[in-house]
Amino acid sequence: MSAAKPHAASDLRLVDIFRTVRERKRGVLAVTVAVFLAMSIVVVLDEPVYRAYVNVAPAEPLIDSGTSALAGSLLGFGRGNAGYLGVFPPQTSRNEAFALLSSRSISRHFIRTENLMPVLFEELWDTAAGAWKNPDPAAQPSIEDALELFQRDVRFVSRSNATGFVRINIEWSDPQLAAHWANGLVALTDEVIRERDISEAEASIRFLQEQVGQVPLESVRQLVYTLVESYAKTIMVARVRESYAFTIIDPAVAPGVDEPINMPASFKLSLALLLAIGCGLLYAMSVHLAQLYHEQPAPRSRPAAGPEDAD
Repeated sequence: MSAAKPHAASDLRLVDIFRTVRERKRGVLAVTVAVFLAMSIVVVLDEPVYRAYVNVAPAEPLIDSGTSALAGSLLGFGRGNAGYLGVFPPQTSRNEAFALLSSRSISRHFIRTENLMPVLFEELWDTAAGAWKNPDPAAQPSIEDALELFQRDVRFVSRSNATGFVRINIEWSDPQLAAHWANGLVALTDEVIRERDISEAEASIRFLQEQVGQVPLESVRQLVYTLVESYAKTIMVARVRESYAFTIIDPAVAPGVDEPINMPASFKLSLALLLAIGCGLLYAMSVHLAQLYHEQPAPRSRPAAGPEDAD
């Protein structure tokens, strides 16, 4: 007579799981409530994140090609070699302006200018004392830590290949700060480019003024004066024009408090409840499988062959 077939994991049925849930309802309920409470704490502590963005385009004209060509023809050098003689390009190129906008140097400058260290590492900052909670300098965040956090999780720059427009996204828990940072980052970059172009143009004018007396030909001296006038025009435009390197198409506006980019808390709590119920059912399933395993009969050992069984 063959032995009864032992229960296997493949015999697991939904009705058996529900029976186990009824039998172990206290344990299932405890697991479900514990998981839901843990997930709810995570949801409550998770701050909403808001996105503010600004769209910019290069200001026209960003490069005075006529001045560069005049400098090259006057001195016999191209634009790339003009700097060797002290003649600088009159304005920053578009690509260079966009590269500066997303550069680490601008982000680092912005963090220092806006004093963002206490904001980016708010949990480590003592607002009342106006100092870091941990007095040990080794335990305090550095400007490089802030730079990494800012460029990885806060500031995002993208450029459209079709239109050439650049979009700066700032994602932060405070919508007002997000909008302020987005507009401020563009303004700071524009100001840095403005000051650099003015400094380079002034240096070029000083160089040309020193060289004009050494030029023997009157025609060449007139070209020098024309070049000086062009650089002076660059300085004038840089100091007068409000938007120098970038034209703001859409300034950043603070989003509403009910417009976070992450999932709403109600949706997160719904997912947490589903996960908690799933964990409760998983607990019931594991209990049922453990019961099946213990109910399996132990395999009977075959009796040893006696002398009479020998041939």
